[in-house]
Amino acid sequence: MVFNTVLKACANSGSAAEAAKWHGRMRAQGVRVNVKTFGKLVEASAKRGDLRTARDWFQRMSAEFEPNDVVIHTVMDAAAQAGLPEEAAAWLRKLEDVGLQPNGVSFGSVMHACARAGRPE
Repeated sequence: MVFNTVLKACANSGSAAEAAKWHGRMRAQGVRVNVKTFGKLVEASAKRGDLRTARDWFQRMSAEFEPNDVVIHTVMDAAAQAGLPEEAAAWLRKLEDVGLQPNGVSFGSVMHACARAGRPE
């Protein structure tokens, strides 16, 4: 419980490196991780604008857990912030591929990515 609270603080501040250190401590001490743990690691990277690392954490999470809509939306939003509409749309498809329904957040992220890229179509 305490570890995930620290990870949440790291995510809120965009401290991706610090979040990764805490994740390492959790693993070293045998603390069980879950989707929320990885969600905070993804979020910390996304807040820093580090889409590559956000993707990497998502992949690591997917090896252990079924992704949820919150984590997928976080990576989708990171792609939107980077102005990558094709990637944002790919994450929307990923949402559908794992059996989750897109919603207003999903479509809003893709539209935001198009706007950031200067492609309103």
